Amino acid sequence: MAEAAAYPEIPANQQAFTIGEACRLCGVTANVLRYWEDLYPKQLGRVTRRAGRRYYQTQDLIVIRTINDLQKQGLKPQAVAKALSNKDQQPDSISASLKSADAIKREIKSVIKLLS
Repeated sequence: MAEAAAYPEIPANQQAFTIGEACRLCGVTANVLRYWEDLYPKQLGRVTRRAGRRYYQTQDLIVIRTINDLQKQGLKPQAVAKALSNKDQQPDSISASLKSADAIKREIKSVIKLLS
């Protein structure tokens, strides 16, 4: 499994982000982000449009980063949607679970290497 991407810090003093800013902060292209809006409407349904421009809130950026991380982990879109819609887990805890799974995988690999 790939590790979660290292993202730039989200500016705390900014409430709305353009699609370009969101893409830069989340490591995706605008085309991918627009596609995800269609693919995950419940999770990215908070997009507001002013004068035809897309704006995202900090929570949206966290969801976008989580989708990106889950897809990099190899999850299919249906599995990503299911993970995001799980009411018991927030995107931050999903990311934490992925990091824990990566740590376990590294540990198993080191044990296998020792046994070889």
